[in-house]
Amino acid sequence: MVQIPDGICLLEAGGGCAGCYGVMPQARAAAQTAGIPFIYIDCEQNPEVITEWQIEKLPVLPLLDGGKPFARVTGFQPQEILELWIDSRLKEKGL
Repeated sequence: MVQIPDGICLLEAGGGCAGCYGVMPQARAAAQTAGIPFIYIDCEQNPEVITEWQIEKLPVLPLLDGGKPFARVTGFQPQEILELWIDSRLKEKGL
């Protein structure tokens, strides 16, 4: 299993599909802009993540706090949209 940081981070749970690989640079850049770590988990190699986080569609991008998801978006998203989404979720959380 991938090591998840204790604080806030953006995680991409993906697989071997083009959409999963396509969103990765967008998500990584959006997390960097927000000043939070980005983690990638390959669900084909870590299938327990699908059950644990009740994932129905890949890629999924949950925001985590202490290893627990508090918001998520699915499918391909452009970097600008991800930046706005991350910012609004962090503000809702008071961060």
